[in-house]
Amino acid sequence: MEIKEYNAEYTYDSNLDVINIEVKHDIPHKETIELEFGVFLDFNQNDLPINIEIISASKIINADKKNLCAILMGMSQSLLVQM
Repeated sequence: MEIKEYNAEYTYDSNLDVINIEVKHDIPHKETIELEFGVFLDFNQNDLPINIEIISASKIINADKKNLCAILMGMSQSLLVQM
């Protein structure tokens, strides 16, 4: 089993209360699944995750909207993918 590291971009829109974590590559999107209400995971042609979107993020993560930006800024700017 191999683990690859990819650069990722984390964004939070406080007006819409949406977090988006996206791999910074031109990777074609194949499909999206809803993991639970408001949490969507996108996959590429090789069935590897390339994007996650969390709608109503402050409620799902149980964090104040003002703190979500700080939480994301403290995260690593890389995404580890197990292959």
